[in-house]
Amino acid sequence: MDKNEMNYIERMEGDERYILSLDYANVIQTYDEKIFVSLVTKDEIGAEAYLSEVCFFLAELPEKDQIFILHIFFVSIVTDMTKLHQRNGRLHPSHITSSYALISTIDRWQTTTDYFSAISWFIHKVSTTLVPGVHFLEQQPHIEKIMDLIHAHLTDKKLSVAWLAEQLQFSTTHLASIFKGVMGESISHYIQRQKTEKITFELRFSSKPLKEICQSYGYSNVSNFIRTFKKQMGTTPLKYRQSYMLAVRNKKI
Repeated sequence: MDKNEMNYIERMEGDERYILSLDYANVIQTYDEKIFVSLVTKDEIGAEAYLSEVCFFLAELPEKDQIFILHIFFVSIVTDMTKLHQRNGRLHPSHITSSYALISTIDRWQTTTDYFSAISWFIHKVSTTLVPGVHFLEQQPHIEKIMDLIHAHLTDKKLSVAWLAEQLQFSTTHLASIFKGVMGESISHYIQRQKTEKITFELRFSSKPLKEICQSYGYSNVSNFIRTFKKQMGTTPLKYRQSYMLAVRNKKI
């Protein structure tokens, strides 16, 4: 991957992090996950329905705020697919070109009507130009079940590769191979990443003690989690929460 591609990915990730600082972050994040799963399992109708729900959910806001959030959210859908190819080591120049083209189109939308009216076109375009192809489709039923189980049991202590394999009646080796072949990362890493994202949200928007938050996501050893969190986020949970609160007080967020 060249320098321009890396800058492109970093800019997109920055946009996604920014939307998570908004008051509507929890709902937006939930829909982001639902749309991602629908897209990667080629369920365009489901993805359209979820994206429409996001638009209606935001309708109570002033139009300027709606447009701001919708722009970031639509772009994040594009970046989710691009990063999936990146993790797989299959980020082709055509994916970058398609992503640029889609984002350029989104940049031209100036009203909520522009976003609402483009939902079907947008989902179909993402599905046909950015969602992984034949190999993914062969594994579609399995991946859909795996993703559903992970997100439904993310706070359960029993959630593990072994437990997932048992539910799907696969060997752990076969399950791990299917998932990594499509998603470009191990199941364990994916679960850990999803938990960390949820925990960072709780750190920002709740006053719960770190121990309580960790235990709610199946971490019995807080020290181990702190090491994991620092490895992923570059700082400790406490410093992360303090930095966020300081930014809020200084009105930087």
